[in-house]
Amino acid sequence: MNTRIFLIRHGETEWNKERRYQGHQNVPLSELGRKQAGQLAVQMQTVKFDAIYASDLWRARETARIIADKHQLPVNCSVDFRERYCGEWEGQTHEELVRKYPDWAIVNPVGGKYGIEPTGQVQKRFLRKCEALARQHLGGQIAIVAHGFCITVFLQAITMGEYGTKGEQLLNTSCTCLIYHEDGKWQIEKYNDVSHLK
Repeated sequence: MNTRIFLIRHGETEWNKERRYQGHQNVPLSELGRKQAGQLAVQMQTVKFDAIYASDLWRARETARIIADKHQLPVNCSVDFRERYCGEWEGQTHEELVRKYPDWAIVNPVGGKYGIEPTGQVQKRFLRKCEALARQHLGGQIAIVAHGFCITVFLQAITMGEYGTKGEQLLNTSCTCLIYHEDGKWQIEKYNDVSHLK
C-alpha cells in the first residue's frame, strides 16, 4: 500500500512580497494569498482527502482552512511543519540581511548562528512527521500545508539532492505530490505545480 501526500506551500503574504524573512512570525495571507488558496481549493475539491494537516503558523493554517472547507474536514496543526526559526533575521528583508551580515551566504543554507534553527534540525523534524503520517494513512491521501524552506529541505532529504538543491523556489500555493511506499521509499509525482493559478 502507498500514501499520496499533497505538499502545499502557503499562499502569499505581504512579507513574501517584501522579501522579508518570516520564520515563526505569524504573518497572515495577503488578499492575493487568499485568492491563490481559493483557486487551489477549487482545483482540489474533487480529491478525496483522508485528512488535512498544516503548520500552526497563520499563513499555513489559513491556506489549509480554505482548502479544508471544500472537504468539510478539520485542519490538524503541528509545530513540526513550522518554517525554520530565523532568530534575529526575522522581520528583515533579504536586502537588509545581505547588507548587515557579510556571512549571510554562508549562514543562510545551514543556520545555527544568530539564533537561526540549524537546517538539519528543520529537515529532521519535518521528515519524521511526514513519515509518521504517511504510515498512519497507508492507502489514503492527505494534504500538508507548510512553508517554502522546510518543504525544500525535506525534498532534498528524500530525493538525495535531486530536488531542492538547484536554487529553484517553491511558489506560493504550489503543490508537490508525493507517493510514500510501504517500504519507506518516496516518489515525486508532481513538483511545484501552480496550474491552478493560470
